[in-house]
Amino acid sequence: ECNTSMRRELDILQNNFYSNKKELFDRNMQNNLLLTEILTKNEELEVWLMSTLTSLVSLNMINYSKEKQRKINVTEGQLKKVNLEKNNIQGSLLPTQLILGKTQSQNKSLEQKASEAEKVNKALQRELDTKQKHVDSLESRILFLERLRGSTRASYTTHTSMTKALEENNVKLKNKVNQLERLVNSKNKQISQLSIETEQLKIASSKCNETIEIVKSESTHKDLTVKHLEHTIRELMNEKKCLTRLLQSWKRNYSNCQKRIIDVEKEVDIKVKKLDITHHLLDQLHLELHTKCSDNSHQDKELRKSESQLCSLRKIHSNYKTQISDLKEKIFTLTLQNEALRSMMLQADEEMKKFENQSDISLVERKLVETKLNQKNDQLSILRSQLSKKNLIFQKSLRDIEMFNQDLRLLKIGMKKIWDLKNKLSRNIRINTYLKKEIIKSQKLLINEQHCNA
Repeated sequence: ECNTSMRRELDILQNNFYSNKKELFDRNMQNNLLLTEILTKNEELEVWLMSTLTSLVSLNMINYSKEKQRKINVTEGQLKKVNLEKNNIQGSLLPTQLILGKTQSQNKSLEQKASEAEKVNKALQRELDTKQKHVDSLESRILFLERLRGSTRASYTTHTSMTKALEENNVKLKNKVNQLERLVNSKNKQISQLSIETEQLKIASSKCNETIEIVKSESTHKDLTVKHLEHTIRELMNEKKCLTRLLQSWKRNYSNCQKRIIDVEKEVDIKVKKLDITHHLLDQLHLELHTKCSDNSHQDKELRKSESQLCSLRKIHSNYKTQISDLKEKIFTLTLQNEALRSMMLQADEEMKKFENQSDISLVERKLVETKLNQKNDQLSILRSQLSKKNLIFQKSLRDIEMFNQDLRLLKIGMKKIWDLKNKLSRNIRINTYLKKEIIKSQKLLINEQHCNA
């Protein structure tokens, strides 16, 4: 009854464990999906950071171009002043034509410079238009990243709630594991008690076997009569026939083994001849290689082919050696088998002689011994039935313990996976905080540059 109640409790605990295991697996899958989403978003943020760095470089180029434009504006103001001076000089140049010629040459050079400055201004204006478009695209990207940050925050909050729930489930599972360990300890105690009882039963059975052997030794000297001898003679004749059949089969096996040994020796001779042939071929190829090397240095391809042939022949040579060693081992085993068959044949002849030389014993003592033997056999059958029952209980308890150990291993694996997920979450949180700081820095830089541009 205790075992049935314990099994019911075990079944309930196993069902709860497998249901909790499924929930943990589903939640782990959800957490993995969330982690993959966070990793993809982190990759997108890395790409955006690279683009912001490139945009910052481009903004620095824009500032450089603005400085150039400011210098050009200064030169344009100087040109205006020069034009005013030119007009004043033209009014005062009427009396002096020499001064006019000099001023006209200066005016031409100044006009050329002004045209060049206008061209540079147009190019710089085009660059400014393109940079303004780039700045607008960066602002739109910043808005998109802010939205992404809000979505990642929401996913992070959900993920933290999931981790809290998982931790609660882990605490519950730990409590269940402790309960299971207590049950396992109680089962181990029961198993130790059963083992002690089985040892006691084994000792009792060994004593019974000893008494049976003593009774048998006594019965061998006293329990054979004339009728029993006739019965035993018939059995001995049957055994003699069986032994003769065995002797004939062993003789056939012996002859077959000798034939196999002869065949194997022939195979070994053939393999040795093939080895001699391969040695001869190797020597010939070696000589041909030396002759070809001495004759021409342009025959590298033929040398390589012959070297590959040599390698293949060496491999064949090694294979033949291994085959010969295997065949020698087979010959050795066959000889051992033949010797074993001879020893078995000799033992069979001795047993036949022993069966022929047995003597007479009384019938009354045999009956008494038979009754004693029957009583002892009944006692032994009862003890064996008890032992079989105890062994069945012991095996069932061992199976239950193995199931408990498997469940504990699975729980440990689940706990390790949960710790790994926690570590990954902490890493992702650190990466997100670092990315947020970099986004704030880039936004501050963009705001400062926009103020400077304004």
